[in-house]
Order: sequence, then C-alpha cells, then structure tokens
Amino acid sequence: AASTGDSLRDRKWSGALSEVRSICPHFGIMEQQSGAMGWNTRMESPAPKPGQMTLWAMQSVAHGADYVSFFRWRTACMGTEMYWHGILDYDNRDNRRLRELRSLAARFERLQAVTGADSLAGFAVVRDYDNVWDAEVDCWHGRVHAASEDALLDASQHLHAPMDYLYLLNDTEAEELLRLIREEQILDKLRRYRKPIHRFHVLDETTYYASISFSDGASVGAPELASKELEAFFYRCAGKYSGAAPDPDGKGPDTGRS
Repeated sequence: AASTGDSLRDRKWSGALSEVRSICPHFGIMEQQSGAMGWNTRMESPAPKPGQMTLWAMQSVAHGADYVSFFRWRTACMGTEMYWHGILDYDNRDNRRLRELRSLAARFERLQAVTGADSLAGFAVVRDYDNVWDAEVDCWHGRVHAASEDALLDASQHLHAPMDYLYLLNDTEAEELLRLIREEQILDKLRRYRKPIHRFHVLDETTYYASISFSDGASVGAPELASKELEAFFYRCAGKYSGAAPDPDGKGPDTGRS
C-alpha cells in the first residue's frame, strides 16, 4: 500500500493535529496558508485551490483547534516574504480568497450548536517524549518509527476508524491510565447493552472488577467497588449512548439495578 504521504496527503495533518490536542486540548493555528508562498530565496509553493483554505481550516477545527489565524491579511510589497501571498494581493482589492474566507466564517457560525462536543476515538497510540526524541536522532529507530506512524494513520483513514494519541507526560500516573482503560471498558459494554430498565441502561457492578493485564505478565485489579467518579461517569454515558435521561447527581436509580 502507498504511504500516507502519497495517498492521503491532505489527511496526514489530522495525525499532527490529534497529537497536538493530546498534549494540550487548547490550541490554535497561528499561520494558516492562504496564498502562493515562498521567500525570495526558497520554499516556493503554489496557491491553495478554490475550497482548499476551507478544507484545511475545517480540518483543524474538527480536530479541536480553538481558532485559525491566516497568514497574512495583505501581501507584502517588499522584503523577504514579498512572494508569500496573503488573503489580499498587492493591490489590496477584494478577491476570490477573501470571498472564500467570508464563506468560511458563515460556515463556522452555523456550527455553533456543536461547539465543545465530545469525540470518541476507536483506538489510541501511546506516545512519550523520550521515544519521540530518540526517533529524531537515531536513524535506525527513526526509519522504523516513521514507517509505523504512516501505517497506523493509513489504516485509520482507510478503515474510517478515528484515532487519537495519548501522551505520557511527566505527571502522568499509573492510576490515570488505569482509569482511562476502565472507562473504555465501560463504554464498550454500554455500546453492547440494549435492554432498558426503568429508563436506564445499567450494568452489574462486576463491570468494574475486570483485571488489567500487561504484556510482561503482571496484572492490576480495578477497585472492588466503583468510585463515585466512575459511577458518575457510567451514568453520564448511559444517558449518552442509550438515550436514557442522565442521572444528575451520579447516584443512579433508586431501584431496578441488575
């Protein structure tokens, strides 16, 4: 199969955007390309095709960007970046790019209703800075890393399986990872569960007893009783995935548990 760089060139940035979001959920695009670009010494590049500015901006926002800032308003008439075109050309008059930008702004206005919506990935790639840094300086590791990253993104896009990244930060703790794993187990069971009980779709509390096994043979058991945090999460998801009314205080129904 062709690599992501050959077959899915515009989509490869979805991986980069997802990776940024995993490090910090609050981010924006500082300099989105709007016209033909290049310094007077290098980096020549053609102008985006009609609709391509919209494609890139919508892709960024769909992956969690809080804002998109275009480079630049008017093309400079002198200097190193005088060939790096902005929204307006040298004549400072309205043009196709400005009309597309206005249309894009109107699209964003119509998306206000879904602002802040949650997304759920089909799988996640665990990353940490030490390994990323090693892949950048070690030519052997780097080649394997690049091939693996391309293959994962290719598979995700061709199978339409949303992917995400989970970055291990300095303050990431094992308990946090176990909580994420347990929550995903709960979600998986909620997706499979269909029988309604008193307007709620509920599960036996043994849902929370699952043992987490690791590749080295070690295993860690979840707490014997679900914490309030997990119980509240469970009922929020029950409302989201079953159409049931969510439980406001996270205590669940008084009767009818099974």
